[in-house]
Amino acid sequence: MALLDVSRLSCGYGSVPVLSDVTFSVDAGSVHVLLGPNGVGKTTLFKTILGFLPAISGSIEIDGREVRQLSRRDLARLVAYVPQVRESTFGYTVREMVLMGRTPLMAGMATTPSHGDERAADEVIERLRLGRLADRDVTELSGGEQQMVLVARALAANPRLIVMDEPCASLDFGNQALLLTRLGELRQQGVSVLMTSHDPNHAFALDADVTCLGRDGLVATGAARELLSPELLSELYGVEVAVGQISGASGSPVLASTPVVGRAAGRI
Repeated sequence: MALLDVSRLSCGYGSVPVLSDVTFSVDAGSVHVLLGPNGVGKTTLFKTILGFLPAISGSIEIDGREVRQLSRRDLARLVAYVPQVRESTFGYTVREMVLMGRTPLMAGMATTPSHGDERAADEVIERLRLGRLADRDVTELSGGEQQMVLVARALAANPRLIVMDEPCASLDFGNQALLLTRLGELRQQGVSVLMTSHDPNHAFALDADVTCLGRDGLVATGAARELLSPELLSELYGVEVAVGQISGASGSPVLASTPVVGRAAGRI
């Protein structure tokens, strides 16, 4: 059974749908990437999955239970949200930030973290190899390091599914690769990841499943290596796209895509 099952979902604001008849699933211990141009409703879809917006029609099930039937606390124990990095004005240490992720498991908002909570936070910090940063002020970290701290905070609640909004946005090439590597490791540890991206290469790098959302709604869903053809990506983004194998540093071939500059269809 899928961990997340979205079936014939229409979602939007009030009775006006932004997306209609969307169906896809996320298996346990998998990475699923949502692809599509700006403005197609990826953020609206996330808000609906996270319970911030009611679905207009269709269903969303997490671990076999309808999202609308879950309490806010129960949903927070199953699903953790990782936003894009924003400049922080609060001087929390990395350890304090990660410990905040334990809140859904505490008895109440005013509850003092237990030794078990502190131990769990430290374990996540080590798991994501952030130990050398544990006592650093988050505001002093690079964008890539801050993004990893947000992932660690999400993991501290021991969720079944992590939902990530463009986790590689604003990260340099090296930090993107590092983050994708960590996400691949989480999959091996049984954690599921649902993320948005503007780069099909992220789906190729993770050998992920993908759901493609176009301006007219759902385009297709399936394994990235099988689904993301030049024709589909060109349709999706309105620009000619090339897809092929390139050689990695180890000599093993990997799939990659690139737009063919100068042949755009004029859509922004």
